[in-house]
Amino acid sequence: MYDIAIIGGGPGGYAAAEKAGKNGLQTILFEKKDLGGVCLNEGCIPTKTLLYSAKLYDNARKSEKYGVRVEGAELDYKKMTDRKTKVIRKLVAGVGLRMKNAGVEVVKAEAIIEGRTAEGAIRITAGDTTYEAKNLLICTGSETFIPPIEGLDISTNEAIVTNRELLALKEAPTSLTVIGGGVIGMEFASLFNSLGSPCKFWYSFTKPYNMRSELPSVGSLIPNIYILISYMIIGVPVCFLTAGFGNLSVQVNYI
Repeated sequence: MYDIAIIGGGPGGYAAAEKAGKNGLQTILFEKKDLGGVCLNEGCIPTKTLLYSAKLYDNARKSEKYGVRVEGAELDYKKMTDRKTKVIRKLVAGVGLRMKNAGVEVVKAEAIIEGRTAEGAIRITAGDTTYEAKNLLICTGSETFIPPIEGLDISTNEAIVTNRELLALKEAPTSLTVIGGGVIGMEFASLFNSLGSPCKFWYSFTKPYNMRSELPSVGSLIPNIYILISYMIIGVPVCFLTAGFGNLSVQVNYI
């Protein structure tokens, strides 16, 4: 019988598991993919790693006005993505070590909540094994939302990608349209624009970056910054793309 079972090994789940384990609770953590969740494996960390490479490339190309001449600066996208993969693996291993040091048992399998036992314990199955715990913490995170727009079927069109598929590309897209002006959309647009891929934005907010949870003073600066680095920002609601703008079309390699 475990004191606490945690489903989801992302930042919320593994941080809670570490805290519980270090405070003497018998803790079990379930994660069906890799420790670290979306942030570490398919979000914050890989994008920041690639953005740093893009920043160096951008600086090399534009450094002459600062008195630094860099000739022959070239982009090696494979080396960029190889470095990104190494960073992820190192950090995932680090999370695993933190769980081990905290005495947390990690089960790499999908967890299913079966209900309660007659004694009131929570029963969970993962693989062929059943576990029981006094308490349960669900930290399963979220999934990418694909807008209900005709033609946006990721299962039948390889050109329709989410952050997961975009990070797995073997080469930078020659062009890209981003639907959504949140953090992830802005990061990818910034990345591929720096790498020379023309980017177009479609968003449904009054600003290209969804600032509902951010400082208004910061949000007011972002449209000007992104226009200066030559994005095409089109302020039309996503839900109107097929209904209200039938004569508007965009030709790109990825969306």
